[in-house]
Amino acid sequence: MKLSAVSSKSEIGNVLQNLSITKDWIVKLEKQGADFILFPELNLSGYTKNIEILDNVLAHKEVVFRELLQLTEQVNAAFAVGFPEKVESRYYISHFLFHKGKLIGIHRKTHLGATEKETFNEGDEINIFEVGELKIGLQLCFETHFPEISYAQVKQGANVLAMAFASPREEAVTKLERFKRFLPARAYDNACFVVACNLDSETENLIKIPPVALVLNAKGEVLKETTQNSCISEIGLEQIEKIHQSRMGNFNKSKRASLFQKYYEENESNGRRKQ
Repeated sequence: MKLSAVSSKSEIGNVLQNLSITKDWIVKLEKQGADFILFPELNLSGYTKNIEILDNVLAHKEVVFRELLQLTEQVNAAFAVGFPEKVESRYYISHFLFHKGKLIGIHRKTHLGATEKETFNEGDEINIFEVGELKIGLQLCFETHFPEISYAQVKQGANVLAMAFASPREEAVTKLERFKRFLPARAYDNACFVVACNLDSETENLIKIPPVALVLNAKGEVLKETTQNSCISEIGLEQIEKIHQSRMGNFNKSKRASLFQKYYEENESNGRRKQ
């Protein structure tokens, strides 16, 4: 079984070009045997918080999704792509999972950065989605800094955490090293695989978003990494079962979740008082 991460090039608002690049990568990586391909946050629209651009992008949604659904009938690989959503008057940063002619999952970003909250709303669901033997938990950029999300997805049965970023600034090598400081903990503590990629683009203020992609095993070890545009790695799900059967490696089995509950309740109460 193979996981792939693509740090695809993306231009803000240029939906059809971004779509063409995405489709080319899917075809290329499917030929290399990829079972699941992850694309970055908002890769089809480009990373934007501009309402006018978002509305122009959303006008292409029917065409974009029709072409992606058609492509799923030509390839065996599942793939997850980034595109904004508008539900009534609410905008979301979302990721969409396609496989075998169907849209099988939508993840709306549950935790937004400060400037994102000026445009977008937060999603309220943490789910996983099944692709054959793979049980995938999608996360978007800022969300990956909240270990509870990974824990919640693994508790639902996730064996792969798919983390899509649009993280600006830093050179690619520096960004990769930063990812490698905290993403291995998500894999190691939860005994699951992690696949992650950053957008290859620029912000609206022309700040570089550097290409980074990596795949980690269930012990948090790097299987593949790149500061170019894609990586692909073979994984073995039996590694997770081996960890689960060990006396000490399956940390979540020993977690006393109820012990932490009062601290969350206190934080929520303090937050309401401050407001």
